Amino acid sequence: MGRAGSIVICIGVLLAASRKVDKQEAAVAKHQIEYQNAMRPIIASTLRDAKGAEPPWSEVYMAQVEIASTVPDNMTPLFKKRRRLLRLHEVSLVIGGTLVNGFGPWIVQSTT
Repeated sequence: MGRAGSIVICIGVLLAASRKVDKQEAAVAKHQIEYQNAMRPIIASTLRDAKGAEPPWSEVYMAQVEIASTVPDNMTPLFKKRRRLLRLHEVSLVIGGTLVNGFGPWIVQSTT
């Protein structure tokens, strides 16, 4: 039982060290930047159609910033929830493994 508890503790520690949510958050941020960069020509085209001339880069950039600011940030609460859930699992695994490691042999001896 002690060895099984040690394995569970190791799994909990590895889960804590993985930083899976941080990696997912970084991937979403990278995707958002790529999407904004892909939208730049569309914004420039829209401004050019409205004015009939090529808009200056600063105007395109300001329009891009304004559009980005109107998009609600739905990902931050989701990442906070996932991070909290992952931490709960980490702590539960470490506590459960420690209890099995410490009291498992005693429980097995008392039931036999």
